[in-house]
Amino acid sequence: SLISNRTGYPNLPNPTDPIFEYTHNVGRSVSGGEVYRGWELGPDFWNDYVFADFSQKWLFSFDLTQNVNTGAATATGGSGPFSTLNFLATTLFIPCVTADNTGELWMLGYSGSLNRITRVFPSGVSARNIQGTLNFSNLAPSAIPRGVRLNLDIAGTGSPTSDFEFPLATKPDGTFRVPTTNTQGRLWIKYGTFLRQVKPFDAASGNVSGIQFDLINGDIDGDGEVGPSDFEQVVSEFGNPGPNIADLDADGEVGPSDFETVVQNFGLADDPL
Repeated sequence: SLISNRTGYPNLPNPTDPIFEYTHNVGRSVSGGEVYRGWELGPDFWNDYVFADFSQKWLFSFDLTQNVNTGAATATGGSGPFSTLNFLATTLFIPCVTADNTGELWMLGYSGSLNRITRVFPSGVSARNIQGTLNFSNLAPSAIPRGVRLNLDIAGTGSPTSDFEFPLATKPDGTFRVPTTNTQGRLWIKYGTFLRQVKPFDAASGNVSGIQFDLINGDIDGDGEVGPSDFEQVVSEFGNPGPNIADLDADGEVGPSDFETVVQNFGLADDPL
């Protein structure tokens, strides 16, 4: 490594390579930043790592692909400098980019000024947010997943896949907030043995609140419904210890509560997309 080859520096064992690089033709001095989790910059910046190059007075970002269970992330692309972000890039050297407690981004100017990073949206487009709660039914509290992937589809795009995917860290109270724009669409979640739930939203005239996901457990075979094969798998695994996909409540064994979950939800299916 560069450091281990310099006189007087220790040889570092197993150094970790950077997850994103750019050449000196682009910039020369990285000012560390933040993973964006606000809403005023819009959904296309959410979960991006936003940082600055001190020498060039530029702001950059790269996309993160994140494992919702472990939190591990890899870079999937990079872009910048941005003409859509208002950050006085032609006049400020930027030693620091940070986030406030709402997830919005600020940058520190070298002279000591503190500046909010905002965005210039196209005409007729404005930022909105969607707030709601997420509940996992028939699951031990200790087994609530570390995170889930929330999908957002914008109405009228005709895309066969989600327009945006938000890796959400689950909170003890189940609350979440994600960004969108002044449009209509739908949110949906499909996780593990829980059936897919779809929720429409209308953010055309303002922010949206009160979205409630109550995820239904029991789809052991992953076919999109709680049916005979799920029932049969619980019966065949009854009494066996976990981890076991038929241990729906994740209490450490396939038992009566797992049987009751399948019976209770028998015949229910994924919400259609």
